[in-house]
Amino acid sequence: MTATAIAADGVPADVETWRFGLHEIRTLTGADSEPRFVLTDLCKALSLSTVAKVAERIDSEDKGVSLIHTPGGVQRVTTVTEAGMYTVVLRSDKPEAKRFQHWVTREVLPAIRRHGGYLTPAAAEAALTDPDFIIRLATRLKEEQAARTQLEAEHAELEARVEADRPHTTLGRAVADSEGLALVKAVADVLTQEGIACNQADLFGWLRAHGWLCKAKGDMWNRPTKWALEKGYVRAVERTVPTSHGTAQRWTSKLTGTGQEDLIEGFTTGRYHLDEKGTQS
Repeated sequence: MTATAIAADGVPADVETWRFGLHEIRTLTGADSEPRFVLTDLCKALSLSTVAKVAERIDSEDKGVSLIHTPGGVQRVTTVTEAGMYTVVLRSDKPEAKRFQHWVTREVLPAIRRHGGYLTPAAAEAALTDPDFIIRLATRLKEEQAARTQLEAEHAELEARVEADRPHTTLGRAVADSEGLALVKAVADVLTQEGIACNQADLFGWLRAHGWLCKAKGDMWNRPTKWALEKGYVRAVERTVPTSHGTAQRWTSKLTGTGQEDLIEGFTTGRYHLDEKGTQS
C-alpha cells in the first residue's frame, strides 16, 4: 500500500506499509532515500505501551512530526530515522525485539534501497533539465552511504556492548537495598525471568553445595562461608526481630552486587547449573 506524505524535514515522501506478524509498520521515504518509521507502529510491534516516554529517549535529530495524507484527511505522526528505530529496538527487552530487528534489516531496508535512490516528481524533472543535479545527487548518495556504513558499524558495536552488559543490566531487576545487597529470593526471581527455572530453595541449595553458604545445622546454617566473604559475594546482615520475650538478633545472608553479577552471569551463560553437585573450590 502506497500513500503520500510530507516528511519531518518538509520534503514530499512516499508511504509504504509493511506487515510484521499482526502489525503494520509504515515507512516514509523521500528524496534522501532514508526511511522514516512511524513511531506508534514500532511501539505496537514491540509491545511498548507508552509512546511518549519512548519518544523522549530518542535524540531530537532522529525524530520529527510528519504529515500523512489519508482518505480521512491529513494525519500527524511522529516518525523516527533509522538510527531512531534502532534506539527503540535496543531499549526494548521484549522477545520480539530481536526478531523485529532481523526482519527490518533483512527485508524492509534492503527492499527500500534495492533500486538505489528515490526521486520525487520534482527531482526527476531536475535530473532531466539540470546536468549538475545528477552530480550533486551522486555526491550526496556517496556521503549518505558512508554515513550509513558508519551508523551500521556503531550499531553493531552498541549491540555487542548491550549483550556484554546484559548481566549488569539484569541486576537492576533484583530487589536490592540501599547498599546494593539482595536477598537470595530476589536473585532467584531474576534467574526465573531469564528463563532459568529457579526458586529460593533451589538457589539456597546450590549456594550451600558450592561453598557460598554454610551447610552446618544450627546457628551457622545458611551463613556466609569464609570463602564467600573473602570473595565479597555474600554478606551477613544482622536484624532485630520481635519475640514473645521482647526482641532478638537474627542474621540474614544477602548477596552483594559482585555475588549477584557472578551468579546471574554464570547461570545465563551456562557456567553454572542448578543440578551441579559438589563444593566450590
